[in-house]
Amino acid sequence: MRTRVYNKMTGREVEGYLTRGGKTMYVAVGVTEVHGAMPIDCEGIFPEAVALALAEETDGLAMVNLPYFFPGGTIISNATVQVSVRESIDYLMMITRSLVSQGFDKIFFLSGHGPARLYIDAMCRDFFQETKVHVCHLNLMNAMQKYGSGMGFEAFEKMIYGAYKMLYQMEYLAVDPNGETIVPQPIFEGSALDVLQKALRPLGIQTSMYYELPEQHFGGRPFKSEDERLMACEEGEKLIREMAANMAPALKEAQKALDVYHAYVKEILKKYPHAQ
Repeated sequence: MRTRVYNKMTGREVEGYLTRGGKTMYVAVGVTEVHGAMPIDCEGIFPEAVALALAEETDGLAMVNLPYFFPGGTIISNATVQVSVRESIDYLMMITRSLVSQGFDKIFFLSGHGPARLYIDAMCRDFFQETKVHVCHLNLMNAMQKYGSGMGFEAFEKMIYGAYKMLYQMEYLAVDPNGETIVPQPIFEGSALDVLQKALRPLGIQTSMYYELPEQHFGGRPFKSEDERLMACEEGEKLIREMAANMAPALKEAQKALDVYHAYVKEILKKYPHAQ
C-alpha cells in the first residue's frame, strides 16, 4: 500500500482496502497541552506513530489528526487546549459511528495520555450498548510495560522523539545549543494538592486536579545539535517499531476474537431481546 495513514489515502484506496476485507482502524487520540520543552502536540504525535506502526504490522489503517480532548491538570497553562470529558466522549462517539457505518468493525483507540481512560473507556462501553459493536481502548502506557521498554519517563520521551521522525515532523523538535532547561517540579510537600492525593489515593479514589505549576508536567531542554536530535529520534523510532512488532501477534488474535464475539452477541440478543 502507498500509505497506511487513513487521512492521507485517496477515496479509492480506502474503498479498495475495505473491498478486500480490511476492517481494522487504529485511531490515535491526542491532546494539546503543555509538556515541558516538547511541542504541545507531543502526546498526540506519539499515538499517531504507534498507530501507524501497528497498522503496518497487522494490515490496518491509522487515523490521525485528532488532537483536542480533555487534558486534565495542565489547564493552568495558557498553552493547553481545554475540552471537557463529556465533549470528548461525544466527539469520539460521532467518529466511531461513522467508522462502523463505513465498514470498519475492528477499531482500536490509542492514547498515551493519563486521563484518556475517563472518556475512551466510557465511550467504548456506551458505543457497545448502542450498536453492539465492541470497540477497544489500547492504553499505550500499559502496552509499554508489557511489550515495550517500560513506562519510565526516559523511554516515553525517546518514543515521542521517534514519533516525530516517523511522521516526518522532526524539524519541530527544537535545536538550540543555548536553550533553557526546564527543570521538572514535584508536587509540593504539604500543598493542598499533595494532601488531597495522599488522602484519596489509598482509597482508590481518582483525584480531579490542577497542577500548581506547568513544570510539574515534565521538563526537558532543546537539543544541542541536529545530530543529537537525529540520534534520539532514531533510537525512539526503533523502540516504537519493536513494541509494535511485539504487540502484533496479540492484536491479530484480538481481531479474530472480535469476529467471534460479534457473532456471539447476535445470538445472545436473539435469546434476550430485551437487552437490545
